[in-house]
Amino acid sequence: MFLVSDFMALGTLKALKTLNIHVPKDVAVIGFDGIKLTEIVEPEITTIEQPIYNIGAAATDKLIRLIEIGFEDIPNFDLNARLVKRESTLGFLQKNK
Repeated sequence: MFLVSDFMALGTLKALKTLNIHVPKDVAVIGFDGIKLTEIVEPEITTIEQPIYNIGAAATDKLIRLIEIGFEDIPNFDLNARLVKRESTLGFLQKNK
C-alpha cells in the first residue's frame, strides 16, 4: 500500500494491526514525506523522503525573486526525493514476484 503521507501510513499500520493483518508478511506499507515517526514504530515504515527544508528555502528564494524582478527569468528548480527502505516492505516484494 502506498499512502500519500507518512501520517496516513501510521494510521494504516494501526488499522492493519487491529485487523490482524501482518506488515510486511501480508501487505507492504510505504508512506511519503520522511518524518521521524516512521523510524520509531514497529515495524519501521518505508518512506519516500522529500527534502522539506530545501523545498521551503527554494520556494522562499523564488518568491523573493518574483517580488524583486517579476515573472521573467525565474528558473524552476528540481529537488530529488529518496526512497528509504525499512521493515514495512522487507521481503514482501521478493516473496510476491
